[in-house]
Amino acid sequence: GSQEEEANSTEQQASRPSENTDEQARSQSLEDQLEVEGKLSLNQWLQPIPDNPGDLLKRKFRHESEQRMNSQQAERNQNKTRIRTFCLLLFALLVSHSVVATAGIRTSVNSNQIDTNETLVLTVQIDNPKHSEEPDFRPLERDWRILSTSKRTELRMGQGQFQSITRWDISLSPKRAGDLVIPALVWGSDSSVPVRVRVTPLNQSLQQRIDRMAYFRTSVSSGRVWVQSQVIYSVVLYYTQQVQPSQDLSPPDLPNARVQALDKGRINVEIINGVRYRVYRRNYAIFPQGSGELILPPESVTGYIQLNQYNRRTFNISSSGHTIRVLSQPDQYPRDSVWLPARDMSISARLDKPSGQIMPGTAISLFLELKGEKVAGSLLPSFPEMKVDGLNIYKQPNRLEEFLSSQGVNSRLANDIAIIPTQPGRFQLPEIRFAWWDTQRGVLKEVLWPGLTLEVAGQAATLDNPEVVTQPNTQVPTSETKAYSTGGWALWLSLFLGIGWLLTLVYLGKLKSSLRSVDAEEPEPASMNAERYFQRLMRACRQKDRVQIRQLLESWLRAAHPESGCSLSDLLKNDPEGQRLLAELNRGLYQPGGKDAFDADSLVIWLKKKRSNNRIQKTAKKRNELTSLYPKMDEQPTLVSQ
Repeated sequence: GSQEEEANSTEQQASRPSENTDEQARSQSLEDQLEVEGKLSLNQWLQPIPDNPGDLLKRKFRHESEQRMNSQQAERNQNKTRIRTFCLLLFALLVSHSVVATAGIRTSVNSNQIDTNETLVLTVQIDNPKHSEEPDFRPLERDWRILSTSKRTELRMGQGQFQSITRWDISLSPKRAGDLVIPALVWGSDSSVPVRVRVTPLNQSLQQRIDRMAYFRTSVSSGRVWVQSQVIYSVVLYYTQQVQPSQDLSPPDLPNARVQALDKGRINVEIINGVRYRVYRRNYAIFPQGSGELILPPESVTGYIQLNQYNRRTFNISSSGHTIRVLSQPDQYPRDSVWLPARDMSISARLDKPSGQIMPGTAISLFLELKGEKVAGSLLPSFPEMKVDGLNIYKQPNRLEEFLSSQGVNSRLANDIAIIPTQPGRFQLPEIRFAWWDTQRGVLKEVLWPGLTLEVAGQAATLDNPEVVTQPNTQVPTSETKAYSTGGWALWLSLFLGIGWLLTLVYLGKLKSSLRSVDAEEPEPASMNAERYFQRLMRACRQKDRVQIRQLLESWLRAAHPESGCSLSDLLKNDPEGQRLLAELNRGLYQPGGKDAFDADSLVIWLKKKRSNNRIQKTAKKRNELTSLYPKMDEQPTLVSQ
């Protein structure tokens, strides 16, 4: 049985290789068939695609370019995000530091002990100010004189903190000896700590020596003046050659008065009691703008004094102050007249006319002059308009002059008037009368020009519309005509006149082109000054500062209308509304209890309307000038033959 099993197994093993070979052949044929079918299907799929390698290359480049652009845009967006994040972090850091930092006011002095002739420097510092208001320094004036004040601002960033520092350096002079106190200065809700300073009296002999080496002499012309009248304030500083002043004398700062320097200051040498002094003099004319008390602060000067070869020290000397009583406008002064306080007033006239009889059409010149002694020129009233039937009267702009001297300010107002009679007869020019207040005697006076009478002879003349008049044609004798025709000089004369006519046309053309470009040029300094005065006037109206409003109103009107005169009454002579507002302003300034009579809002409305009308008038004036210079060519002059 075992032999049979072995024989069967041998047969099975012999038959298995043949079976494996058949299976491999079948699988190989199947793979070949699939490969052929795949190639056929691939060929069928590729046949519809056009064979264009250039287009494929172009698409490849476009795809690569888009990928680069997308990567660059992503990088830029990432950088922007980083910068935005950094700015937010920095802003949060600054805000956190500014919130952490606290505002406060601190004071310090350069010395806690001085003598009565030395100066003290007070430093006031505010860290991180919350608002722009300055501390109130008026409490210092109780025991100290404020000589000068300087301010500076600093910005600091350090140790992770951002700070803003505002500092004032104030130079002080003690008013007395003893233990003085720099009082607490208030700034908003904060206040500083008081500072004690010991002021010792100067050695009497040393004080007397300094007083002999440098001292002041001040004076006023009167301690009792009328409002807007003139008071002379004189300041004289005497010092020896051992004294070196550190600054010049400046005009007094008076909020309710106009100060006019009468000179630039001069230095001369005088010998007093055998001592050689340098003498510095300055004179001022002060015009109080309101009634009450006018306080002139003491003059002061600091510097160095050489006591001996080895002793050089600082010094501070001051003068005594002055108080002036300012009187209001008296009740008996006419309300319809311009307030005119002066030492003396006069009016004069001069008539210039041809010799012989005055005939119709003859030009006559009348020169009027108003002079005021110790009076400001802006207070002089304008000459009134003259209207007389039968006379053509042409008034020129007023001419105002101020003459300065050590004795004060004198003023002069002049006007030229052209008079042309249009018919014969007897004509009376009206009188001119001005009320004024005598400041020396305290009485009301008048200055008067009585007028004059003109006698005009002859026949009436028409002067309103002059026309071109030609002589009638006359018959020229034939012999004279032949003489002119045979001469050669007439031809040359005609040629010369023709060339001159052509040159005149060329010049007028250039002049016309230059006038057309006026609007494109920059504004003149006068117009720029007028606009600057207008802005300052608007600011004064908002603050309701009546003194500044009156001064700036006059300056603006004078700059906007230089041809209309120099006084307010002349500048507003044709404006009833302006005259009414000026009268209210004057009552608010010069009459007791007249503050409620002034309405700043009405003045602002009138000022804006006035400026708009001024611009319209200037534009129309320029157009009229161009039209008068270049009339139309078809307009021929009218010829009247006799």
